[in-house]
Amino acid sequence: MRIKVMVDIRNPLRRGMRVATNPNSSKWVDVKYERLGDFCYFVES
Repeated sequence: MRIKVMVDIRNPLRRGMRVATNPNSSKWVDVKYERLGDFCYFVES
């Protein structure tokens, strides 16, 4: 399945997420990024 989403680049990219499959259970879904280009996450202290 492919979906197109908007990503807030001020936050780090997610490796995956939990998706509810039933009211009582969930499943881990890996996230893969296409056509991402150069992306660097830097935290200023």
